Amino acid sequence: MKLLNKLLMLTGVSSVVVPSLLVVSCNKVVDSSPNSELTNEQINDFINSINSEQKLKEVADISFQTKFGSEKTLSNTLPSEVEESPSSLKITFKETKYKENISVSVNNANTEKNTSTNISNTKGEVTIFIEFLNRKENKSQNKKMLLTGLMKNSGFDHNNRQETDPTASFGGREELKKYDKADQKQRFNIDNEKYIKILESMYTQGLSKNVDIKKEFGLDLTEEQIKEFNKLAEEVSFDNYYNSALKGFTLPVFEDNKKKLKINDRAEVNKGPSFTDSLGSDHVKSHGLARTLINQTYKTMAEQTFQVKFTYKKDFSVEIANLKKNIETIGSWDENKFKEFKDGEVRKLELQYNFEIQKLQQEINSIDSKEKARKAEKQKELQDLKNKFEKEKNEILAHTKISLIKLQQDELDKLIKKRDEGKEFANESGTMWIMDYQLDNTNSPTTFYFGTNSHVAKAITDNLTRVSITRIKESVQIGQTLKLNSFDPNFETFTFEINDQNRNSVSAIFHATDFIDKKPADYLVKQQAEKYKDAGFFADFAVIEFDFNSLLNNSNFTAVSARKEIDQYKSLDAKKLSAIITNNYATKGNYVKFKSDSYLTDYEKVDRPILIKKDRNDKEKLNNLESIYVLGYPTSESDYYLRQHLDDDQISEKKNDFSLWINSDSKYFDSVSKQEGSSGRYSDEELARGNFLSYQIGYRSFTNKPGLTDAFLASHRVGNELYTLTLDGKTKQYFNFGLELMPRFYSPAGGASGSSVRNKDNELIAVYHASNGSAKTGLATMFRSPGYNYKGLFGEYNLPEYDLIYGSGQNQINSYRHALKNKYSDKIKTKLFENGFSINDIPDDFKFDKKTN
Repeated sequence: MKLLNKLLMLTGVSSVVVPSLLVVSCNKVVDSSPNSELTNEQINDFINSINSEQKLKEVADISFQTKFGSEKTLSNTLPSEVEESPSSLKITFKETKYKENISVSVNNANTEKNTSTNISNTKGEVTIFIEFLNRKENKSQNKKMLLTGLMKNSGFDHNNRQETDPTASFGGREELKKYDKADQKQRFNIDNEKYIKILESMYTQGLSKNVDIKKEFGLDLTEEQIKEFNKLAEEVSFDNYYNSALKGFTLPVFEDNKKKLKINDRAEVNKGPSFTDSLGSDHVKSHGLARTLINQTYKTMAEQTFQVKFTYKKDFSVEIANLKKNIETIGSWDENKFKEFKDGEVRKLELQYNFEIQKLQQEINSIDSKEKARKAEKQKELQDLKNKFEKEKNEILAHTKISLIKLQQDELDKLIKKRDEGKEFANESGTMWIMDYQLDNTNSPTTFYFGTNSHVAKAITDNLTRVSITRIKESVQIGQTLKLNSFDPNFETFTFEINDQNRNSVSAIFHATDFIDKKPADYLVKQQAEKYKDAGFFADFAVIEFDFNSLLNNSNFTAVSARKEIDQYKSLDAKKLSAIITNNYATKGNYVKFKSDSYLTDYEKVDRPILIKKDRNDKEKLNNLESIYVLGYPTSESDYYLRQHLDDDQISEKKNDFSLWINSDSKYFDSVSKQEGSSGRYSDEELARGNFLSYQIGYRSFTNKPGLTDAFLASHRVGNELYTLTLDGKTKQYFNFGLELMPRFYSPAGGASGSSVRNKDNELIAVYHASNGSAKTGLATMFRSPGYNYKGLFGEYNLPEYDLIYGSGQNQINSYRHALKNKYSDKIKTKLFENGFSINDIPDDFKFDKKTN
C-alpha cells in the first residue's frame, strides 16, 4: 500500500507492541574440523602476537553485522552500536589456516559517556573485549583492545538519543545524593526539565526553543487560562499545560464556554528512557532478564503462565471495515475539510522526515573536514532524503477527493478478493496465565480461564484453525539458565487442531471493552467527538475460556518437547491432560488472587529508595516494600543474552522461537545457579525480590507517583492508531483507558503481550500490553482503579473507579463477573466466584464505598 494510503487508514489496526530496539544479530560459526597444518604452539604464538589494534587489522577483516543480516564497515558503524550488540562485530582472519583453527568473538564493548554525550561516538572509538579460542585444544585467551576508525557524530547514540552514563546524567555523585533526598515532586521536576528540552529539540529540528503549541497541536488557550490550568494541575499532581502538550497528552480547551478535551490525534509521541531506572545496572541491557527464574515467586508464576499461539484464516474484516469507513468519510468532506486533511498529512510527513534529516545533518556536521569523500556521500544522502520528502509531499497535495477514494477502493477490492480466496493464514502469539476454573465435584476441572490481552484474544474467531500452548514443567530448577522454548526439555508444547467439532472449545468470554457507561465522545471537542462518535473505551485485557473436554473431541493434538514429539499423553482423558497442561493448578493450592488496594492511594508500598546504603536499616526498608514480579514470553529475536558459538543452534532459529523473560537485572543472567557447598554470588535476600515501578517521564501522568498513569490522558493510543476490535460482526475503534503502571526492567519484544504483574503473595495487579524499547519500559493495565478526582482540571472527566474482575465500580457496566453471569447465570461456579456471580457475592475487599449497579 502506498504511503498516502497508509496515512489514510484513519481507523486502522493498532500495532500494540512497539518492538524493542535492542535486537542482536549474532554471527554463525561454521562447524568444520581444525586445520591440522598448524601446531598448538603456532596457533598460540599467533594469538599472542595480536597485542594491538594495528596487528589485529593486519591479520583480520572487521565488520559489523546489522539486525537485517547485512554487513557494514567500521567507518559506517557507531561505537554505541557495538556497545549495544558486541557479538555483531565480526572479526574474520584473512588467512584460511588461522580462520579454521581460531574462533574469535567479541563478548563485550564499552563506550565513554558524560552527562549529555557519548564521548566515544564523537571520537569514533570503542573498547572491546575479544575472546580467541584455539579450537585444537579448546582453550581461549581474552584481550581488551581499543578499536578506532568507527563512525563519528556529535555525541548522540545510533538511535539519535542522548543515552548517557546514568550517574553522569544527574551531574555526578553529589547531585545524585541530592536527588535521592528529594521528594517525588522535586525528583519529577529535575527529570522533567531535561526531558522537555529533548522534546523541544525533536519538534524544532534540534534548535531547542519553545514550541508554538497552538500551531503544532491546535491548542488555543489564553495566557490566563493556561495559568489557571497550571495552578490546578500542581494541586492535583499533573504536569503543566505546555509540557503536557509536548508529551502528546489529552488536554482541555474551551468550546462554547465549556471545558472539552482535545486528544493529540496522531501517532504516539516518541519516548526516551529514565536514567533513574538503570542506576547501578547495565543501562543498555535494562529491558529485563531472559530465561532465568531467580526465586520461588517467579517459579510459581512460570508454572501458571503459558506461551500461546493462535493460527487463523485471515478474513481482513478490520481492514475492510476501515477502508469502507474511509471511503464514506472522504466522500462527506467539503473542500475546506479536504484541504485541512491534506495539510495535516503534510505536517505528519514533515515531522517524520525532520527527525531523519536532523539525524543525518548531525552526522554530517561531525565528519572531519579531511574526509571529503565521506562527507560528500552523506550530503548526497541528505539531498536524496529531502527530495523524497518533497516528492511524497507533492503526491499528497496533488490528490483530489476522487483519487483518494479510488486508492481506498482499489485496496478494498484486493482485500475482498483475498478474503474470498481464503488462502492466507496468520498467527497471533502472546502470553496468558491461569486466572480461574470451573468447579466440579471431582476437583478435576477441564474448563479453565486464562488472562491475557484483548489484542491477543482477538485472534479467536470462527476462522481459528490451530491453538498451541507451551508450558514450563514443575520440575524446572530455580537459577538454571534455560534455552529457547523449543530447544529446552523443561518446556512442552501442546498443539490442538480446531475444526467444526471443537470450534466452541476456545472462546474469548470477556474483552474489557465499554466497561463504564461513558464513551470518548462524551468528553471530546465537537470535531473529534463527531469523528469518534462510534468509538469506545477499553483496557487491553481479555479472558479466554478453554474447555479441554470439548477441545479433545477430535483427538487431534500433538505434544512436543526439545523439538521431539512425545507420545506419553496420547491416551490420557481430558481431566488428566488438563491437570498436566495446567501443572496441577486445581490441586496445588497456590491460587492466584487479585490485589484489592491500589498504589494510587497507597504509593508508599512501592516507593523505593534511589540509593541503598549497606546498613541493615536500609535493607530492611527495601525488603518491607512491595516489589512487583512480571513474567512473559517475548519472541527470541530480541534475546540479546544468546551467546555466539555457545548458542549457535538457537541463534539460527531465534526468529521463530520464544524466551522466558522477567523484570529483573541483567547481572543475574547465568550467575545465580548455586554449586554444592557454595553460598552463591548473590544473597537469598536479594534474589527473593522482584522489582519496582519505572521513573520514565513520557508516559507518567501523576507527577508524584512514578510508574503510574491515566491512559486516556497520557496514552490514549499505542503506536500510530487506535485499537480496533471486531465483535459479533461489528468493527469498532477503542481509546486506551484506565489506570496503568510502567514496570522497571521490563520492555521485551512482541509476544510478551499478556504478561501478568503480581506481588509476592501471588496477587494479580495488572496485565502488560505494550513495550517501548526506546523508553525501556512499557504499559500494563491495572485490574482495579480507585478513581481519581482532578477537581475540574479536565472538565467533566475524572479517572473512574472500576474493577475489571468483580465489576464493583460506580457506573461500571462490564467485567469478568458480568461475562460469566451473562453466559451461565447460576448454572456454574468458579474458583474466584464460589458463591455465584451476583453483586452480593462480591468479596467485601473488592466492594467500593458506593455502588450503583
